[in-house]
Amino acid sequence: MSILTPSLTVKDKLSPGTSYFKPLTGLRCVAAYLVYLYHYNIYPVFTGNLLLRDFVHELHIGVSIFFVLSGFLIAYRYLGKIELSTSFLFTYFRNRVARIYPVYFLLTSLTFLYLLRYPDYDNLADVPIGIKYILNISFLRGFFFKVIYSGVGQGWSLTVEECFYFLAPVVLLAVGIRASYGRQFGTLLLTWVSVLGLGLLLKAGLPVGPYGFLDSYPLFFSYTIFGRIFEFLVGMLLAFWLRHQNIRELSSSVARTYGAIVGILACVFGLVAMQRNFGVAPAIDHPYGMMVNNFILPFAVACLLWGLVTESTWLSRLLSSKGADVLGKSSYAFYLLHAGIIYRELVNRITPDNPVNYIVVFLIINALSISLYYLVEEPLNKFIRRRFAVSK
Repeated sequence: MSILTPSLTVKDKLSPGTSYFKPLTGLRCVAAYLVYLYHYNIYPVFTGNLLLRDFVHELHIGVSIFFVLSGFLIAYRYLGKIELSTSFLFTYFRNRVARIYPVYFLLTSLTFLYLLRYPDYDNLADVPIGIKYILNISFLRGFFFKVIYSGVGQGWSLTVEECFYFLAPVVLLAVGIRASYGRQFGTLLLTWVSVLGLGLLLKAGLPVGPYGFLDSYPLFFSYTIFGRIFEFLVGMLLAFWLRHQNIRELSSSVARTYGAIVGILACVFGLVAMQRNFGVAPAIDHPYGMMVNNFILPFAVACLLWGLVTESTWLSRLLSSKGADVLGKSSYAFYLLHAGIIYRELVNRITPDNPVNYIVVFLIINALSISLYYLVEEPLNKFIRRRFAVSK
C-alpha cells in the first residue's frame, strides 16, 4: 500500500508530473519544531540532565532539513522543464514569490511597526530603522552581520532560500533531463565550487561597510548561500538519482529511513561532543561543527527523504496523515511566528517560569500558524498566481 494513496505506486509518485510528497510535507513541521526547541531550550526543565540540554541546543539542524528538502523538491519538480523564455521564468519566480513573500512581508511589517512603539525590543539602535526594514523586506539582511537577526530574526534563512531559487534554474538548465547521472553529479560539483569561489571573491573584494557585509567567515559559512549551497545541492542530487531509478513498488525495507535517523542522531551527538570539547554552543559556530552540519548531515537528511518516499514505514505513514499534512502546510507560518513579537507578547502574559506554559505557548503558536495559513497565506498564494497568470 502506498504511503500517499492506496492507488499510487512509487513509480506513480516519482513520475515527472508528480511533485507533491505527503510525508515530506509532514517532515516540514518536524523541522520547524526542531528549530523551535533550539530557540527555546528550556534550561530549568533539563536541570540535572546536561546531555539532553546540550542535545536540544543542536536542534538548529531543522534548518538543514529545510535546505536539503528545498533542493530536492525544486530539482524534482523542474528537472527537464526549464525554459529560457520570459513566460516560463516569470511563472517560476511568481510561484516562488506567491509562496514565500506575502506572509513574510506581513509579519516583517508588523514587527517594524511594533519596534516603532517599543524600540527597546531591538538592540540595533546604531542602524536606522528604515535601513533595517529595507534590508529585511528585500531579503538582503542575511548578508549583513549587524542586521541578520533584525525584524523576524529567524528569517535570515529566507535570504539563503531566495538565493537558491535564483540559482536553481541555471543549474537545472545546465544539467538537462537526458544527462547521465555522472554528468549531473559533475554539474552540481562545479556549481558548489563556483558559488563558493564567487562568495570568497566578494568577501575579499568588497568592503564590509557600516552594516557588516559578509563580516566574518562564521557568517559566510553558516548564514549565506555561499556556505550553505552544499545542502541544497545534496537534495538536488537525490532528485536526480530518483529520476534515474526504475522503482515500481514501495520497498519493504526500512534501511534507508532508519539508517538515516541513526545518521542524523550521530551527527547531532557529534555536534554535542564538539560543543563540549571546544566550549562553543551551538557547535556550528566552530569550524569542525560547521563541517559536520554543512557537509555530512545533508547526506543523512537526503537518505531520510529517500526512505520516506520509497519505503513503507510507520514514520512515512505518520507524516502522511491528515494532521501532519495540516501542520506541514502551516509550518512556514509557524517558523516565522515562533520567535519574535508574537512569542514575546505571549510569554509576557503567560508566566514563563512554569515549563508547562511553554507547551501552552507552543500550542497557541500552532493554532495561529494554521489560521494564518488558511486565512492569509494560501488565499494570497492563489490570488497572486491567478492575478499574474501568463496567458498561453
